[in-house]
Amino acid sequence: MCKINPRVDFAISSALDRWSSFLTTAHQLDRDHTPKELASDKNIVKAIAAIDRMFNEEERQVYEVRKQSLVDAESKIASALEKGMEKGMEMGLEKGRDEGINAASKTIALNLLGKGIAITIIAGATGLSVSEITSLSHKTSIP
Repeated sequence: MCKINPRVDFAISSALDRWSSFLTTAHQLDRDHTPKELASDKNIVKAIAAIDRMFNEEERQVYEVRKQSLVDAESKIASALEKGMEKGMEMGLEKGRDEGINAASKTIALNLLGKGIAITIIAGATGLSVSEITSLSHKTSIP
């Protein structure tokens, strides 16, 4: 008859029996209260010692504090990453808008140059400098 759980009516004779008994009663066991059937297995004794360490109040509090600090650090990293992604998206959109406006201004300037409009008027209308417009006209062979 099993001495750990009297309702079980088999003898603990194999490693499987010992581990089954240990796993179902681990919450009731400690170094001082280990049945001889389980105490004969050095691996179960090591497991009981590990459980005793895990359930030691001071060590458990240290573990909980450390776990919470890791969760906090992970949360801060995730938050910083999210903010960085948002900032990068904003910067990318702004740069894209600026490049699009600049490209459109150059296209308009080239069209106006082709129609014979004075460079100073084109500069005023597009926001491009006279030197940028002159450079554009040389690149595209517009007089």
